[in-house]
Amino acid sequence: DDYFDPVPGYLHDWMHALFVDGVFNLTLYLLLETFITTGETGVYEVFSNYIATWRWPHRINMHGDNLAEIFSRDRRDKHRAAKHIKMQASDGLSLTGVSALFVVKVLMELEDKSRHKQCIAFLALVDVIDIIVVSSRVSMPPEKLLTAVEKFLHLFKEAWGIEAMVPKFHWMLHFWKGLARFKQLLNCFCLERKHRVPKRYATTIENISKKASESLLMEVTSHHLHQIDVPDAFDFSIGLVRGSNATRRTTSLLVHELELDAAGAASIKCSKESRFNPMATCHTGDLVIFNDGDGIGAGFVELHCEVLGMPISMIAAFDYHRKDRCGLSVWKPRLHNTHTFIETELILDTAVYSEQPNGSLRLLLPMDHR
Repeated sequence: DDYFDPVPGYLHDWMHALFVDGVFNLTLYLLLETFITTGETGVYEVFSNYIATWRWPHRINMHGDNLAEIFSRDRRDKHRAAKHIKMQASDGLSLTGVSALFVVKVLMELEDKSRHKQCIAFLALVDVIDIIVVSSRVSMPPEKLLTAVEKFLHLFKEAWGIEAMVPKFHWMLHFWKGLARFKQLLNCFCLERKHRVPKRYATTIENISKKASESLLMEVTSHHLHQIDVPDAFDFSIGLVRGSNATRRTTSLLVHELELDAAGAASIKCSKESRFNPMATCHTGDLVIFNDGDGIGAGFVELHCEVLGMPISMIAAFDYHRKDRCGLSVWKPRLHNTHTFIETELILDTAVYSEQPNGSLRLLLPMDHR
């Protein structure tokens, strides 16, 4: 009590509220169920095929393109039996923007317009999620979040009735208070990832004994002590993650492109991953948006490196073309695609994209860069 009062310090975790058998899982299930009961029995398969046309950053899809499989025919019946979409919280967050596009570009284009109020209710929930996510990067008025939540709750009641709501819907009415008090909304994503360490060691304990819990605690404690003993464990500065000496081929390329002298060539380090701000990293092959001086540029990361201690990223840049009616940003490949070098700190964010047959890209930009 001398140090912390738990009542005013309490925060409703938006990760569990929205994505752990939460509001998003239920609302998306009810939306798909609405279309099934009105004749569109293949909506899960259509949604799965639509998701498969999109690509996510490496940090999301590093274990394979599994997002489309969530809505495959094999898993559809499990969702319907559970009466919500069964998926990991991180998968739900990753699917938010693409699911909104699917609603606008596919479901709302069908001839039967009687289901529009359900679509509009779902899109209102996506607006709430966008505001929550972007509030960690830019200043967001708490009143704007409250207004968006109240709008969604009203539209949900009109679409499916108040009896379809669960207690986590009420949690949403408290989010704005936490944002007003702490200027940001913390979440449990990083804490949930901590479960992996105990599970890693617990699965190897085959001989159950009175000392099993003590043994597991010792293993987990030793693991964490080792992690925090790494010299750069708490280094969140912009630059390479686990950088190493460049290969001869990479050195030759950089010396030619950057016109480096011997000292510059000897200083080159490279990595597949680099931190572009204290809270985020990107990987080679990721599509990123960056500050190009005149506005926003976009392109694929080809290389992360440091030259004379300066973090640099080599980008295969695209040229801006237009925005479509849904706000998607459309980009065309450059006719003479030369390497574009930028300081890594100029990267603004990674982007979800869909590649078109003509080679152009459709980018789903974060809310604060649309």
